[in-house]
Amino acid sequence: MPMEDDIFGEFFNLEEDDELLVENMNDKGLNESGAAMDTEQGNVKERFESLLNQEEMAHLDQQPLAVGYYVSTAKCGPLPKWLRGDAPLDTNFHTFKATLHIHNRYALENDELNMKTDNSHKLDSPITYEALRYVLERYNALSWLNIDPLMQDRKSCLPIHHSILLQMYYAYKNYI
Repeated sequence: MPMEDDIFGEFFNLEEDDELLVENMNDKGLNESGAAMDTEQGNVKERFESLLNQEEMAHLDQQPLAVGYYVSTAKCGPLPKWLRGDAPLDTNFHTFKATLHIHNRYALENDELNMKTDNSHKLDSPITYEALRYVLERYNALSWLNIDPLMQDRKSCLPIHHSILLQMYYAYKNYI
């Protein structure tokens, strides 16, 4: 599904624009020696780049690009109120909201390595909900790295790196 930004990029080909700029400068922008002035060409390029940045900012204003929920029936241990929200503590399931934000959408488009490889990763998908689904599936897989050997079950429904961060949070909170 092409986006307006993609159509915009196809409409303005930078190489053709550079040739047009040089032709226009030969008509108007000659200095005494007959060479084109670099400042005028630089100004036009700067204006064009600022136009591209405005398009990127308009795209980034429509955040989040995908919203999903991570629901688990496994226990999660003690959660701070700012993380669990208004959910009651005595439920048999835990729900966490996940959102996908993109900070620089041109990073993958200009990546030469990405263009040379035929196989693509799910995180490189232009379909944002597929990328978010992949992340949430990895959350579940990472939660199984934190197993209680006596119970033969997960210690927490959270991924192991979240569990470690919560342990550090509570240790710091108790220290203060």
